[in-house]
Amino acid sequence: MDLKSDDFNVMLSKERYVQIEKQSFEDYKAAAEDGGAVARHIMGKAYHFGKGVEQDYERAFYWYSLAANQGVGPAQHNLGLLYGEGWGVDKNNEQEVFWYQKAARQGFSLSMSSLGACYLRGEGVEKDEKKAFELFKSSADKGNEFGQRWLAWCYEHGRCVEQDLSLAFHWNKQAAKQNHATSQCDVGRYYLHGLGVEKDYDKAFYWFSLSAEQENPVAQSVLGACYFFGLGVVVDYKKAFHWFELAAKAGDAYAQYSLGACYAYGHGVKKDYELAVHWFEKSANQQNIQAQKALAWYYETGNGVLQNHQKTFSLYQQAAEHGLAEAQYHLGRCYQYKIGVKRNFRLATYWYRLSAKSGNTKASRGLYRLWEKYVLFVTWILLIIWHLSFLERSDPISLFHFIPISLYFGYFAIRWFCERKNAKKYSKNVLYFD
Repeated sequence: MDLKSDDFNVMLSKERYVQIEKQSFEDYKAAAEDGGAVARHIMGKAYHFGKGVEQDYERAFYWYSLAANQGVGPAQHNLGLLYGEGWGVDKNNEQEVFWYQKAARQGFSLSMSSLGACYLRGEGVEKDEKKAFELFKSSADKGNEFGQRWLAWCYEHGRCVEQDLSLAFHWNKQAAKQNHATSQCDVGRYYLHGLGVEKDYDKAFYWFSLSAEQENPVAQSVLGACYFFGLGVVVDYKKAFHWFELAAKAGDAYAQYSLGACYAYGHGVKKDYELAVHWFEKSANQQNIQAQKALAWYYETGNGVLQNHQKTFSLYQQAAEHGLAEAQYHLGRCYQYKIGVKRNFRLATYWYRLSAKSGNTKASRGLYRLWEKYVLFVTWILLIIWHLSFLERSDPISLFHFIPISLYFGYFAIRWFCERKNAKKYSKNVLYFD
């Protein structure tokens, strides 16, 4: 077999170990020890990925080195990869670039893509975005899905070249057609939001499905959302729950939050507040602000978890500081009603105002009620003092005014007390993470 042929390069560039015909590991080992370049590369891959033998990066490095020095392009690429990652050898970006360059000169398209990434980041070589783009383009033109994906990234983010979403979509789709899971997910995203292509929920659903079937957790999470909201498919809460669960178990923060919401509201599964808290907590630990807000409510009310107002305040604060308007409203509530923190009308006002600026109507009402009660209380005290000064002089007119005014302000004081009591009772029985 020609070591520089396209078939050979494609065969050995796959990320998984490829068995050629039915030869055993021992057969390849014997051929490798006899000096066979291809066999040596295959031995390197066997140890690299732990196929047919226990994974051992040092042995992989040994066999790759022998094959690379015999001019095997894929072995040169994988040797560069080991140097870049520090697997089986001390990390050395200069050596990484050296071996990528050797493989790229042989026309190995995967190395062109990896070398372009080195130029883009300035690792092991002086940073040169123009050179990086040229290498990505060469790799993509040869049909390498990684080169196509890098090229799409450049066009989407306007790096190395002027931003062009239609070209970003084009190159992502080329990679997606080669079954690249992440690119399939991105093509779905482009159709979903109309980026560089006309919005089309049906096509978005199709590409998300392909990616999700390859166990891409982001695609699984978005596919769950498609089923949940009916985007390109009929609403099906059970299927939404299924995909959310797969993605959540794979560690996707959005899916963990969505799974928690399914348990909280009983969408596609029986209601279970404890499991809702479990998944909200996992998502919140990944800094998902919606999950932080939802979890704060459970700690405030004690549903599915022991009541803890300190955690309530902390979680609302984290979400509020990241700009979530609903959390800013609830943080204002914490400062107003002493939920996990000392009462502070100034900070309550600050967070209510910040939330209200984002269009949160509850915050606007909270701000009005806060100042209404505060001004009412201060006015009442001042009037009492003023009238008492007249009462000391036994002024009957002052006494005549004092009684109805006291009753009037007393009524508002009682109403304020009842509203506060009802608000606490309401918060224990109603879910409100809208």
